[in-house]
Amino acid sequence: MSLDMIEALHKNLDFIMEDIKKNNVKGLITIGTGKYYSLGAEVDKFIELNQSNKDDRYKNHMTSFSSQFLRLAARILTFPVPTYSVMNGHCYGAGAYFSLAHDFRIMKRNKGWFCIPAMKLHVELPIGLHKLAQSKLQPKIFRDVVLLGKKYTGEQALNVDIIDYFVSTESNLDSKNEDQIMIDEVIKHFIDADPWMA
Repeated sequence: MSLDMIEALHKNLDFIMEDIKKNNVKGLITIGTGKYYSLGAEVDKFIELNQSNKDDRYKNHMTSFSSQFLRLAARILTFPVPTYSVMNGHCYGAGAYFSLAHDFRIMKRNKGWFCIPAMKLHVELPIGLHKLAQSKLQPKIFRDVVLLGKKYTGEQALNVDIIDYFVSTESNLDSKNEDQIMIDEVIKHFIDADPWMA
């Protein structure tokens, strides 16, 4: 997840907000592509800038990324329709925080990991991200996810309330068909099933 991607997501949210004003939008679904929901921030770039020690590029980049990402998470948290994070594959770091900002989280049962490895990578995170995770996770699970960087499958994540639902997909399906099955499940079990959204 780069600054360019965050900017693009902001623009997409602007477009959707305009659509909400004109149409009966029942929810916002975010989903990744291929085997990944998100591999997180550009950690390699952070490390490269941090090791250069020639100027303030690392500090400036981190400050810019943190402020823009926190603004994005805040927009998802306060979005005027229910939000659904459909983790079609691996969900790491900043991608996991982005997912936590949603109202509902869905994973594949045994395909893809949910993980926040920042502490293991010695990446300093803004306090706002910790507050976000604390508001969404039980205390012991917050410790395991954020401080210990534990990885969870969809089934494991459901058992500790990181996610709300998992989808079982056939192993012989390609990723596009699996993604469509996940979206269909969200519509069936959440959007269409909730009378308050009718």
